[in-house]
Amino acid sequence: MKLYVPFRDRDLLDSFREVLREELNNIRPLLQLRLYEQQQKHACCFMIESWVEQEYTVEAYEGVPCAIAHAVGAYVTWKEERYIERLVRDHPAYERVQEKDGLLGYVLYHLAGKEAGRAVSRTSELTSNVERMVFDYLQQEHDLHLDGFFRFRLKERLYELRLMVDMYIEEYFAEEEYEMVVRRLRAFLAGQTVRTELLRIVHEGGTSFTYYNEEWERLDPSRTLAFPVEAELPYVLAEADVVRTLAAFAPGTLLLYTEQPRAPIILMITRLFTGRLILSGEYPLIRMAEDT
Repeated sequence: MKLYVPFRDRDLLDSFREVLREELNNIRPLLQLRLYEQQQKHACCFMIESWVEQEYTVEAYEGVPCAIAHAVGAYVTWKEERYIERLVRDHPAYERVQEKDGLLGYVLYHLAGKEAGRAVSRTSELTSNVERMVFDYLQQEHDLHLDGFFRFRLKERLYELRLMVDMYIEEYFAEEEYEMVVRRLRAFLAGQTVRTELLRIVHEGGTSFTYYNEEWERLDPSRTLAFPVEAELPYVLAEADVVRTLAAFAPGTLLLYTEQPRAPIILMITRLFTGRLILSGEYPLIRMAEDT
């Protein structure tokens, strides 16, 4: 079999060579192998010869295609990362962002997560769609031009990547805007005059809470406080209503009882009232009495 790596990917040659050799070494117990290189006009050609000295098994038959599939899978991963970096840098929003490495890291991180979640196992040997494609291709062909495989065989995949890059860039700016609003709102809440020294709230689930004073007398949560426009929380109306209610009580200390400390609303309250929030996982006796 012959694998062609174009000289335009010269910076990937050493890494590809190392991975290919490692993958071939893993199957040497099954086959006799010979790997050598030939420098051509526009590409480096990796030539692989293999033969079986004893029993010819399915494992031996699939050994070389599987090894090549793994190596090409690594090559595609490197190429995709470079492709994504170019998409991000060419995006109109790239010049507007201050933390450019932060934007690129955000997109790469989320795409890696999607790819990991999308991995499909063909056998115990092949762990991604790309590796399956390479393996199937090598059942019919013995020459593989890696750059052509990337640009033409993965057209749909590259198109999907472009859409996902656009989506994650939009998400990045939305999260940046949200973080800025949260910081403003936290400053606004911290600057309030304390009206309730100790406020107890019991999380009932979702965005539902029951409110009590220090003596465990139930409080009416109907009063809310409007926020300045620049501190209005976007996209989270139910959560914002809870925060407006808490702002109306203006607690000096907030004692929050919840069995769901990782719930989104609890995490938001924790961020906004940091320094004066006490979180408790114990179900208060007053609530147990009311439930009975």
